[in-house]
Amino acid sequence: MSLKNQQQQIHEIRSIVLEQYEKHPELYDSIDIEWIQNDDWPIEECIHYDGNELLFIRVKCYYKIRLREQIFRNFILFQMERCLHRSHGHGITMIVDFNGFSYANIDLDFIIWGAKLLTKFCPKSLKRIVCYDMSRIVIPFYNIFKRLLSDEIQQRLRFWNDDEIFKYIDRNNLPRYLGGTCHHYRNVPTECQSIIDYGHDHDWSDNDIGHILKLIKPNLDESEMFECSKE
Repeated sequence: MSLKNQQQQIHEIRSIVLEQYEKHPELYDSIDIEWIQNDDWPIEECIHYDGNELLFIRVKCYYKIRLREQIFRNFILFQMERCLHRSHGHGITMIVDFNGFSYANIDLDFIIWGAKLLTKFCPKSLKRIVCYDMSRIVIPFYNIFKRLLSDEIQQRLRFWNDDEIFKYIDRNNLPRYLGGTCHHYRNVPTECQSIIDYGHDHDWSDNDIGHILKLIKPNLDESEMFECSKE
């Protein structure tokens, strides 16, 4: 996609969003509208070649933690709904990144829940599910997941590896961990609580909070490394 075409698409999407916001302000978050009015990146980072909204799931960052199980599921639902509104009917491309996947990331309950979600609640909006960099150890769990999907959803599965992703998505719209140049996905909302504050507000024990922090520490360290590399 040329820079000129990309700027034109950004302008068109911004106009559509603001027009819809005027008609139905209750459907939009005022923070999102402010971003779209003042910056290109909320639109730019999510433009797929065929106009689909991009939703990235990084499997190595997921761990089965009872206390935050429902929180994580709610977050997935929220992001899918958000992508759907932003796509204005074009739909969603979900990219499931399996790079760095290990047995510590396995959660059969989540696999079953995810398959039911995709089959029952978003068959029209989800245009494709891209399994990226899927290693051999993933295959048995993928087979369980696939058997639970409807035939319609199975037809939307795609498998990309290495540089193949650049044939379909511009580097400017890919996160840095996938070889892209986008880093806005690491911006944390100012009102977002730390896991420690959230845990204390919800009566989690210090042991529970410590256990979660220990699990996610490698991901936090990696994030900090990326932030330092931007400077």
